[in-house]
Amino acid sequence: VWNVGSKLSKKGFTILIHGKYQHEETTATFSHISEHTKSVVIKDNKEAQILIDVIQKKEPASTFFEVFANKCSPDFDLEKDLERLAIVNQTTMLAAETESIIELFANALEEIHGKENLNQYFANTRNTLCYATNDNQRAIYGALEEPADFALVIGGYNSSNTTNIAKICQNHIPTYFIKSAKNIISRDLIHHYEPNERKEVSTQGFMKKKEGLKIITTAGASCPDSIIESVIEKVASLN
Repeated sequence: VWNVGSKLSKKGFTILIHGKYQHEETTATFSHISEHTKSVVIKDNKEAQILIDVIQKKEPASTFFEVFANKCSPDFDLEKDLERLAIVNQTTMLAAETESIIELFANALEEIHGKENLNQYFANTRNTLCYATNDNQRAIYGALEEPADFALVIGGYNSSNTTNIAKICQNHIPTYFIKSAKNIISRDLIHHYEPNERKEVSTQGFMKKKEGLKIITTAGASCPDSIIESVIEKVASLN
């Protein structure tokens, strides 16, 4: 991401960083890129649309400095610094959301400058997402196409990419976000993290008593194989 940001900054692009402003990776990327060019941190589609409205003058300049206070480079010039844009991301953000933000800006700038001139004003950076994170997210969407009773998502509770995988699964089937096999107490009890509530909770009777129980097991990009294997062994021993 830093290499891409540096190359694009030398070509005169302002870099939009899709990420959480206080996340250590985004803070580091923002600091690094700001040494070369102007940059802005965008958290989600909502903030992306606000910035587009500012570019299209549907929102006043004051809105930009209210929403992106402390999230943009010093001495940011709205007329000059929003003319040519490129997007990179915090590598653990949802790939689909980054692609959605890229699409929003591509459409907005194409509307302003015309399709034939888009490459002069907007750089296509769809390949900056961490491969491990992207592969994990694509794999889980594929797994969810098959019927399953529940999903086990393994990883640190402070892991952004693991949290995103858990949220993807939660939209489809019962999901239990756990750190290790120690969270599985018995067939009837599991301690797991609830991302929306930001706390560990307990669920009774999480394993249905039936033949042919189908369980999706996945993990964060940095979760050691030994922890994943120990979870699978624990589940197998209980069945």
